Amino acid sequence: RAALLWSKAVVSTQSTGEITVVRGEVRHRAVVVLPFQSSRLVLVYTVNLSPGLEGEYLDIDIISELKDTGDLSLRFKTEIKSGDSIFTDLNGHTMQHHKFKEKLHTQGNFFPMPSTAFIQDNTVRFTLLGSEPHGVASLEEGNIEVILDRRTSVDDLRGMGEAVRDDIPTPARIRVLLERRLVPLPQTSSYLVQFPSLVSHWAAHDLLNPPFVLQDKGAQISPEGTLQSNQLMKRLPCDEELVNLRHMTASSGHTTSQLIRRKLAYSCDVSTSAEWCQASSPQSIEELFFTPVTVERRPFSPFHNEEDAEHSELGPMEFASHYVRFNKRKLIKT
Repeated sequence: RAALLWSKAVVSTQSTGEITVVRGEVRHRAVVVLPFQSSRLVLVYTVNLSPGLEGEYLDIDIISELKDTGDLSLRFKTEIKSGDSIFTDLNGHTMQHHKFKEKLHTQGNFFPMPSTAFIQDNTVRFTLLGSEPHGVASLEEGNIEVILDRRTSVDDLRGMGEAVRDDIPTPARIRVLLERRLVPLPQTSSYLVQFPSLVSHWAAHDLLNPPFVLQDKGAQISPEGTLQSNQLMKRLPCDEELVNLRHMTASSGHTTSQLIRRKLAYSCDVSTSAEWCQASSPQSIEELFFTPVTVERRPFSPFHNEEDAEHSELGPMEFASHYVRFNKRKLIKT
């Protein structure tokens, strides 16, 4: 169901703040309002009762309004034996392994998290996905600290050139994913090479790229509630990501667009209950489109040419660029 069906709301007020619990047939939600003197923090926890991808994670919507000088952080405490390690992503493409160093000050053990961070042991992986970049750290074993907001009364000499005194409520969304490891971690003191799972990849993609549905005012809706649309291409394999399909040129009879794809690097050592994913297999680029197309392998720069390539031969963490020429259009009813 697309609509949210609420059942009963239970409101309780405690000395630490106000908690509202709402239970429904589609999802459960808990709203926590925490006052900090003149500041305010609102946490909205959402659990989706779905057998698909949405049922794999917990969403935390955060609205922070910091009016006191200092940093506002959110700490996740777990029983995971992660030691001194934490993993963060590098621009959403690869993961970096960091270790806590006692010789450094506290801020020296915080690392940028563009979109993903996780800790793990031999049995469990605890992943955080952010809708915007945050600073994260693991100051103690099994913990993850996430910086939400900060306010300074003077310039901190880090590039702003002025004090940070914004009084605007700061929204953020953090997605929590708990997965079971199938293979124990290697017993080594060196830095490890780890990757997110496929579910983590697509949960982050769904968080960072929400769909925008635009409807024409003159569109006709059938009694069954369906719309007539012009469907362009099929779904990519679950370990490939559509980076861009950019219009390049147009002439009489055909249109040329640039197709950029990325092969995801993922870990097979982490299990999931989702069954929506199918393994990737080499396929022709022409088979991805509903209309007859002509495919030409091109580099990312439009000023160079490469030899034609019909099939997808992407390796993990690799990108591919093709020029796709649409010869004619075909209407697909969906």
